[in-house]
Amino acid sequence: MLGPAGFVATLVGDIAKGAVAVLLAKLLGLGEVGVWAAVPAVVVGHIWPITLGFRGGKGVGPGIGALLIAAPMLLAIAVTVFGVLFLVARRYQLSGLTSILVLPAVAFALDTESVAMLGLSATVIIVLVAHREDIQGLVGRS
Repeated sequence: MLGPAGFVATLVGDIAKGAVAVLLAKLLGLGEVGVWAAVPAVVVGHIWPITLGFRGGKGVGPGIGALLIAAPMLLAIAVTVFGVLFLVARRYQLSGLTSILVLPAVAFALDTESVAMLGLSATVIIVLVAHREDIQGLVGRS
């Protein structure tokens, strides 16, 4: 409807929403538990917003913003995985969902703290649930 400019504006706003939520948790001194509680919370609020009758987006934009503040290295790895897969497969959804799916394994390999692993894993599950129809389409296409 709004074209590429609308897409970019929406994505930037969604990323900012995720970043601000986690930044606020940090600025309020909520510690690692508060930060990693904010990550899935902002994604849930985006996917199932009360004000929109529990019908929102798919959670990727705020997830990117949240990780930008909470775990920039993990975000950089996910973006790299996405880029490599997209260059090889030329499939946006497959590349994106795979880059999200591997995040807990990457975090585990990097010896990430338990609270971060829990928050990250919860966020990944939430995003995958929001994309369940896309995943069914990809599996059916194989």
